[in-house]
Amino acid sequence: MTKIEDTAFARLEKEGRLLNAVHKGPTEKPGRIGFRGELALKFAQQFADEKRPPELTADQVIAVAEAGEPTIKFFSAYIHSSESLTALAEVLKGLISPEGKYIIFCNNIDLLSKYNVEIDGVTQPAPAPRFSRTMLDAPVPPQEMSPANTDAALAAWLSQAEISKLRAAGTID
Repeated sequence: MTKIEDTAFARLEKEGRLLNAVHKGPTEKPGRIGFRGELALKFAQQFADEKRPPELTADQVIAVAEAGEPTIKFFSAYIHSSESLTALAEVLKGLISPEGKYIIFCNNIDLLSKYNVEIDGVTQPAPAPRFSRTMLDAPVPPQEMSPANTDAALAAWLSQAEISKLRAAGTID
C-alpha cells in the first residue's frame, strides 16, 4: 500500500503544511495518493511549544501525487489574494512540472477593471456587454438641445421630410 512518504507530498507532510484534511491517503488507483484540505503557506511565529494556525493558507486544495514521482501530478487551490501566489510558488518549488495540471483560483483579481471608462476626467463603469463579449462604445454625455441635435437624434427613426413636418407643426423645436 502506498504511503504519503513515498510521494511528492512527503516534504509538505514533514513540514506540517497539509492541514484540515478531508482526505489524505490512497485513492482507488494503486500507487496514487490524494489530498483534500488546506495547504499552509506561511506559518505564524511560535512561542515556546504552542502550536499556532498559519498566517496564510491555500484553501480548498485538491491534489494528487503518484508514488515514486518527484512532482505533484494535479493541484488546484483557492487563494484569497494574488499576493499569495509568491508564497504558494515557494512552497511548491520543485514539486510542480510542465506535465502536471495546476489550477489556482484567486479572489481579488479585479476582472471588472476593463469595464471602466473615463469620461470628462471621471472614471466610471462602462456599459455592460449584452449577449456578447464585444465591448460597447463609451457613452457620450447628453448633447445640448438644438435643432441640429434633435434632427440627428430623430434621424434613425424618421425621414428628414417627417422631421420637417413635425417642426412646422410645432411638435418639436
